[in-house]
Amino acid sequence: MDRIDRDLLALIQRDGRMPYARLGDHVGLSAAAVHERLNKLATAGILRHWSAAVSADAAGYPILAFVRIQTDIPANARRLAETAAALSDILEVHHIGGEWSCLLKVRAASPAALNDLVSERIASLPGVLRLQTEQVASSVKETHIVPTALPEPAA
Repeated sequence: MDRIDRDLLALIQRDGRMPYARLGDHVGLSAAAVHERLNKLATAGILRHWSAAVSADAAGYPILAFVRIQTDIPANARRLAETAAALSDILEVHHIGGEWSCLLKVRAASPAALNDLVSERIASLPGVLRLQTEQVASSVKETHIVPTALPEPAA
């Protein structure tokens, strides 16, 4: 990836509907060259998919929480993570180190719905030994944008 690829990725993460000609104006390429570069980034797996950023509150899912899961045996963590990833209310699934095996980012329509999600659906996943849920009171920053600039070299 060169600087132009990184600039294109930064632009489309902020406005995925920007026309190729306008993207090209920003990076000094033709629309056809932008199209070709984005296709190459997609083929390489760098650009995974196009999507829209939806307001969870406006869509009826104002409750944000993180759920830590400890599995009964370490070997069950991967299977549990794959099963949890199939649930639509679970936005992210991460294997983590330390005392806990997995960290889930979840959204719910209400406190009762969060309780149902955690107590009924997540707790019943195979391999769950223990759960800890932390409901978010407010969010200062929540983004899907991945940094594209290269870090500055250490002096």
